[in-house]
This record gives sequence, structure tokens and C-alpha cells, in this order.
Amino acid sequence: MKSLLVIVALVFVLAQVSYGQLQQHIIAYYPLDGDGTDHSGHCFNGKVYGANAASGIDGNHLTAMQFDGVDDYIEIDPHPSFNFSEKSDFAISFWFNSDKSQVDLDTTDNDIISKWVTLDDSISHMDYGYPFAFRITNQKAHDKGRLIAAQFGGYKSGCGLGTTVKSQIEPNNFHHVVLNVKGGIFFLYLDGKLVQRIRNRISCSSQNLAPLRIGKRGGLEFQNHFKGIIDELVILDIALTKKEIAYLCSAPTDLGFKIDTAALSLVKADTLYFEDNIFQLNAGQRVDLTYFHKYLELGESYHLIIEGHTNGLPEHNFCDELSLKRAKIIEDYLLALGISCTKITTKGIGKRQQIAPNTTKELRKKNQRAEVKLFRVARL
Repeated sequence: MKSLLVIVALVFVLAQVSYGQLQQHIIAYYPLDGDGTDHSGHCFNGKVYGANAASGIDGNHLTAMQFDGVDDYIEIDPHPSFNFSEKSDFAISFWFNSDKSQVDLDTTDNDIISKWVTLDDSISHMDYGYPFAFRITNQKAHDKGRLIAAQFGGYKSGCGLGTTVKSQIEPNNFHHVVLNVKGGIFFLYLDGKLVQRIRNRISCSSQNLAPLRIGKRGGLEFQNHFKGIIDELVILDIALTKKEIAYLCSAPTDLGFKIDTAALSLVKADTLYFEDNIFQLNAGQRVDLTYFHKYLELGESYHLIIEGHTNGLPEHNFCDELSLKRAKIIEDYLLALGISCTKITTKGIGKRQQIAPNTTKELRKKNQRAEVKLFRVARL
């Protein structure tokens, strides 16, 4: 919702803060604006299991994801880009708001973000490490409310200890976290301040074939679900400077991943209408999308903006979620046809832009819509 093409937008934003070529090192960017979409241009999109949209660090609804601590999580398919080795430089930045009482008490901690092992339903998982994990200790631990960031090389003989940095956090408040790894040293920043540093102790591989998970740890044996809110997750294959860390902490909602439609050329616009509380596409609407599909397949640079809307009767939260679903169902249809995720931006407008009174069913249907706008992107 906050991005066009992250690489293009970051050039503008980072130029303002003199960050050079940092944009080239973003592996994945998850604004978590009510979904698991990767806005980096690499299309590492996550599948959402139960987690719901929530108010994020900007205080607006649908700008973060909330996890219930029972069975909510987001899962991203395995990819080598996330598989940092024990010799890698990398950085992970995000905001989180941890509930004071965690629900899943299988062990003494719950995973906020992790790439933990896949085969954790058997003893074989002890042979594998993990490139990163962020956890919060729960009320079962003697040091409850402690944030832990770690990398691990497995339990095999001679592998040595894992590398762990940690800090106490205040629950029910947003905190900004950066794990910054450079030259074999792990730096943990909390709310812009360095709280711990430690040299890497791992002597075996920290890589595995597991998915990246947001809101829980692993598979069948240890779920370790997190209860709270997560926002603005950025993963980079380079260590950050102190100025870059300060910027991410001080201006979290001003990343600039937005479309300046005034600078683009509108090619075609269309409106799809929906029945009450419906967000599925019918056969006729799929035909209507054929025109946009053909343009997005062309070699020239086109971008599609899809804005979902609802009538004005329900509560704002319901309207926000339904409108986003109407936009996302169109995006999902086009993605299934092979369109790149970098060519589509979706927004949930809710009931904020009414074009007709809501006094009759016929008039309400004019508000129950998705506006589809195709733009030609200027060549740089």
C-alpha cells in the first residue's frame, strides 16, 4: 500500500538522506499493511495465516499486522537470499509491540521473526542451524519480557555456541529493532540505541531450508507463536551505518514508498462493482481485466493501481479490510496470470471516498467498487 517500485522510490528518499546505494541491498520489504506483500520488487510475498490488520506505528488502521499468539503467522517460501551464513554481513529492521502475556507457553520464548529449521518434529533438527531468529521471553521465563536476537550453527559436535544479543523491552509499546551484523560482530539496536554487541561464536553452518516465518517459530513440535503487532520489516544483505539506523528509527513512516500519480500518464481506468460484503470476482469482471493484463505483459513500463472501496454503513475497520480484499482479489488474479508483483499496487480506501448516497441498495452498490487505473511509467 505504501509502495510503487521500492528501488525507484528509495533512490529519491535515500538521496535526501545521502545513503548512496543502500537501495540495491534490500532483499525484502514488508510494510505489513494488512497483508504479507513484499514491496522490494523481488516478489518474496508471504502467505497470511490468521493474522489481521492493525494500527501500526503511524497510528492508522491497516498499516501493521496483529498476531493472536495462538495460531496466527505469515510464511514466506525458502529462498537463498534469506540464508545468511555465519560469515555474512546483513541487517534486519522492524517495529514490534509485544503483548505482556504471551499465550503459547510451550517453551520460555516466542518467535517474532525467524528462519528456524524445518524438521523440528524429530531429533534431526538438531543438526541444523538458523541464520536469524528474534524472540521474546514469556511469563514462563525467569527474565520475561526480554528481546533475543540470535544466529545458531546446530548441535553437532564442535559447532560451538550460538550467537545471541538481547535486551529488556517494555511490553504494550512499539519498539524499533535492528540486528546489524558486520565483520563477524553482532550489534543489537533498540529504539535507535546500541544495547549489546558480541563477536560471532558460530563455527558451523547457520543455513537451512526452512521458510521465513513472521509471528511463529517452526513446524510441528515447537510453534512458539508471538502475541502482538509487527510493522515495517526490512531485510538487507549489507550492514547499516549508524546514520541509516537512526533514520529508520526516527522516520519509520516516511520511507517514501508511494506513487506520484501526477507524474505518470493515465492509460485507462475502469471500475468493478461488488454486491454487499462480496469481494470475489465474477466471470464478467475477469473479462474486464483482460485489457489490463495485456498491457502489463508488454515490454514497456506500465503500472496498475487498484483501489478498493465499500459503502458507508459498516464500521471503519470492517470497511478497511473489505476494501483491501476487493483490491487484493484483482491483484491475485493478475499475479496468477503471470504478471509481476512489481507492476501492481493495491490500496484499501474503506468508506472514505463515497460517490453516492447510501440510502438504497442500488446507490450503495456504486460505492461497493474497485477502481483500476493503468499508468505508463516514465522512463528514467
